[in-house]
Amino acid sequence: MTARSSLFLAALVLASPLAAQTIWPAGGGAGMKTYAVRHVFRPGEKLLLISKTDFESTFRSHNGAPGGSHRVRGHIEWQLTTAPADKGKAVLVRMRWLRVRTEFEGSGEKKTTDSSKPETMSPEERESLPVMLKAVFTAEVDEKGSVREVTIPDEVVAAAAREAKAEAPMDEAPMDEARMDEDRIRKMFVAQIRQLCESLTVYQPPGPVFVGQTWAAERKSPEGGTKTKAECKLLSVERTPAGRIATITFKLRGDPDAAGQGPTRKQEGQARYNIDRQRFVSSKLETLESNDDGTFETETSETMELRDLPGPATRPAKAGSPSSSQPPP
Repeated sequence: MTARSSLFLAALVLASPLAAQTIWPAGGGAGMKTYAVRHVFRPGEKLLLISKTDFESTFRSHNGAPGGSHRVRGHIEWQLTTAPADKGKAVLVRMRWLRVRTEFEGSGEKKTTDSSKPETMSPEERESLPVMLKAVFTAEVDEKGSVREVTIPDEVVAAAAREAKAEAPMDEAPMDEARMDEDRIRKMFVAQIRQLCESLTVYQPPGPVFVGQTWAAERKSPEGGTKTKAECKLLSVERTPAGRIATITFKLRGDPDAAGQGPTRKQEGQARYNIDRQRFVSSKLETLESNDDGTFETETSETMELRDLPGPATRPAKAGSPSSSQPPP
């Protein structure tokens, strides 16, 4: 990613929490007090989700010589409103950006872009960012926290493609040809929205647990390649005026597949849930990623926080069309 990279595409890589499928361990817990630690989406909520990322990547040549590095810091604020889905117990989650800020540093260049400060934006960003801030993404989430369907407005995909094309340096044409493909951009947005919703439930146990209990998880990415294994533990339960707060610690490791494809990824962190409100509170994730030949290494620190927003949530329109993107008032 260069300093001239699209704000849309920079934001996509800044919000990629890991999703995993939890597996209930056999036995344990008899005679001990257990806690149902979970996040439940409820119709009629209006929430603020704050995602912050500090991403640093270092590249080296095959002979070990330095090949350059860059650093990207991101701050994204999402508004979430919820309503009943058309069928079953699923909830429809409408998501829109309230504010985006990115800082890039590398190759002797520095650039800061802030959606609340037009003077920090390039002409292409000033044209396309209002489209993004007005757009509404929808995700249908079932009672287990899994995302069934994601809808991305067509105008967002088109704006992101135009911005990437306008800002792409001529010497990066092969890379940007793939990056500007609208189908590829849509898939990137779908993955981001899916992971963002599932990140609120990914570390919670699939049933009641006692303090000190552990459970395991394993996930393989839809495209194949990296497998991720997680070890989670209910570290503590603290009584607060807001309710009982459970802290879960987790360690994750992603290894290349049998063909040696994909990087090695090590992650660890913690997530906090309000047991009484059945609400995700916050999480922090530290990630170290590298490939076998040592030519690249990335370090990422991600934090997420969920808060209530004042005012009633609005009932969303049906997500039957990819271009249904009317923002809440």
